[in-house]
Amino acid sequence: MSKLIEKHSVGEELATQAIDVATTKARELGVAVAIAVVDESGVLKAFRRMDGAPLGTVELGPAKARMAASFGAPSSVFHGLAKDDGAIAVSLAGITGVTVLGGGEPIVVGGALAGAIGVSGGTEEQDIEIAQAAVEAVTAGG
Repeated sequence: MSKLIEKHSVGEELATQAIDVATTKARELGVAVAIAVVDESGVLKAFRRMDGAPLGTVELGPAKARMAASFGAPSSVFHGLAKDDGAIAVSLAGITGVTVLGGGEPIVVGGALAGAIGVSGGTEEQDIEIAQAAVEAVTAGG
């Protein structure tokens, strides 16, 4: 058994590309958002707050990204789970710096979780659409 593990992580170029694609998509939708890209461990790699994005988005964008990176699933998945299961709701509430609001999407490259993106500032549906557009763009062909 190896004493080390190999991890995959978003690089600066991928993180910047994701931020740029998300910004373009947000502008198309006419919303100002905050966009956070985190690595596979949930550590912030890149961040942008568009002009006009509400102040609360500065914390919610990264929280959505951390949630997606922590579990390798969209942050929105956990809203239904928490709503339907009190034990899950209490457990998730005990994790610092995450949220079950939609807009956090994992970034999977070559079958490996490499990080996540979190978008906050539009409606939940807009945030999800923006995050998914960015993930699709940066993982195309990978």
